[in-house]
Amino acid sequence: MTTGSVIGANSQTNATRTDISNNTQNRLNGGGGNTATCNSVFLSTQNLPGAQSQFGQHEWNAWVSLEGRTDIQNATQRTEITSVALGVYFAKRAQSDLFLDGFISVARPEYQTQGTAFSSSRTSASLTLTGNYRGGAWNVTPFGKFGAYSEQQPAYTGTGGAVAANDITNISLALGAKVEPVAPMASGILPYISLGLDYGANTSTIAGTSAFFSPRIGVGGGMDIASGYLSVDLDAGKVQEGVRDLGLRATYEFSF
Repeated sequence: MTTGSVIGANSQTNATRTDISNNTQNRLNGGGGNTATCNSVFLSTQNLPGAQSQFGQHEWNAWVSLEGRTDIQNATQRTEITSVALGVYFAKRAQSDLFLDGFISVARPEYQTQGTAFSSSRTSASLTLTGNYRGGAWNVTPFGKFGAYSEQQPAYTGTGGAVAANDITNISLALGAKVEPVAPMASGILPYISLGLDYGANTSTIAGTSAFFSPRIGVGGGMDIASGYLSVDLDAGKVQEGVRDLGLRATYEFSF
C-alpha cells in the first residue's frame, strides 16, 4: 500500500506544481487570458476591467486542475486512487528572468485495494525557483524544486488480512535545466530536452525509511495548431527506491 500511496501522491504533487508554474509564469510574462486544456482550467482576473495589477495591490486568480484516476497494478494487488485537492498558491517575479512559485494543499484520497475501500488525509507543499538564460540561438532554463507531503492512513482489513494504520512523510528535491532553441524549427515545432537530478526520502510507519538519488530526463516539443498550441512531453526517472516512472503528457491549450 505504501508504494501506491507514494506514486499517487507524487503524481498529484508534480502535476499541480507543473500546472501552477506554467500558468503563473505565463501571466507574469504578460500572457494573460483564460486557458483550458483537456485536463485543466485556469481562470484569471487579469483581463477583467480595472483588475490590472498595480504596485501595492494583489491580484487574485482561481485555478482548477482535474487529473485522471490513478490505477496501479503489481504482482499481488491492484490499487485505485482518487484524490481531490484544495489549496492556495503564489507566484512572484524576483528579477526579470527569475520566478518563484509555490503552493500548499490538502487532499482526501480515496483508496480501493484488497477488496476494501478507505479514505486518508494528505497535506502537500511545494516551492519552485526557475530562471532563464539566453545564449545565442538557445534558451536555458535552470530550475530548483522542493516538494513535501504528509499522509495519514487508517487501519483496514482487506483480502490480505489486517493492515495497521500508516503515517507517510515524503520529501523531494530536484535540480536541473531545460534547453530549447529560441526559434521553432522549419516544421514549426519547438523541441526541448530537460536533464536533472532527483532526490527523494520517504518515511512510513509500516515500511520504515528509504532514500534515493536518480537522474531524470525529459524530451518534448510544441507547435501552433489552428487557434491553439499543442505540446507533448515525455519524461522518465524514479519515484522511490526500486520504482521507476515514465510519464507522457499531451496538451492542447487555447485562449478565450
